[in-house]
Amino acid sequence: MGEKVESPSIAIENWVNRLKPHTGVMARKHIGLFMRWLRQGNSRFKDFTPDELVEYQKSASNGHRFDITDLVQSHILSLNGCRKSSKLTRYTYLRSFFLHNRAELPHDRSFKIRGDMPPARGDLTVEEVKSVRRFLWHPNTYFLSKKLAT
Repeated sequence: MGEKVESPSIAIENWVNRLKPHTGVMARKHIGLFMRWLRQGNSRFKDFTPDELVEYQKSASNGHRFDITDLVQSHILSLNGCRKSSKLTRYTYLRSFFLHNRAELPHDRSFKIRGDMPPARGDLTVEEVKSVRRFLWHPNTYFLSKKLAT
């Protein structure tokens, strides 16, 4: 027996088609990782498709309108070994998925994202960065990199 094969998601396509191409690639990555996490857990939403999650959120009454928000937040809190910025990026992408599908998640001011690692700090000076940029944008750099790759 193989893994469950899902049909294309209308909700994901609707979302991605509203984004720039590179952003769409990252969006698919983040929703895919969320859905994999969801499938591996024991949530009552375990067998929901992305489209079903959107429909659930759209029809959620006052007593249940935070259910998907809680699910997304649980996913973010489960990310170990990540910087705050990485967790915030994932959270933003997932909220965007619901927003673009007209199923906006309610805002939760009490939710705080904390990183497990300190923020990345650059060590290069401004002049060193400019030097690297000049090198990378030099016309011969492209040909040099192709020659080294062969």
